[in-house]
Amino acid sequence: MMKLRIVNLKTELDIFGKGAKWSIEFCSAWLTAHISKGIWWFRIFGYGIHWKNINIYPPLFSERYGYSKKLKIGYWYFGLLKVNI
Repeated sequence: MMKLRIVNLKTELDIFGKGAKWSIEFCSAWLTAHISKGIWWFRIFGYGIHWKNINIYPPLFSERYGYSKKLKIGYWYFGLLKVNI
């Protein structure tokens, strides 16, 4: 049976009226992940995948001009995470 430890669970009210902000982070011996509105990532044994909604979080400079390798599908960017040593 896998034991899963929730590292951070927070909910914040957004004072500017764009909706509530929330995020969940969890980890175990071989799995780590972060989930929040518009951005998700996870790692299994150091290798990982991330995706984000570009309507909520605009692309970074390296994403806009192709310096980092991303797959764009609709309003989502998908990419691989380097091994975390």
